Amino acid sequence: MSDRKPYRHRFPLSVIRYALWLYHRFPLSQRDVQELLHERGIQVSHETLRQWNIKFA
Repeated sequence: MSDRKPYRHRFPLSVIRYALWLYHRFPLSQRDVQELLHERGIQVSHETLRQWNIKFA
C-alpha cells in the first residue's frame, strides 16, 4: 500500500494499519492505542480508532 492519503481520511493508510494492528495484536484498549500513537506524535481520538475498527477490521 502507498502512504498517500486515502479518500476521506485524515491519516495515511500506514497509520491506520499500525493502529489497528496494535489494537488486534495486543490486549490493548482503544485509549491505550491512542496513548501509544500520541507518544509517536500522532493525535487521534479513541472514537476515530473505533470508527477505523468498524470500517477496516
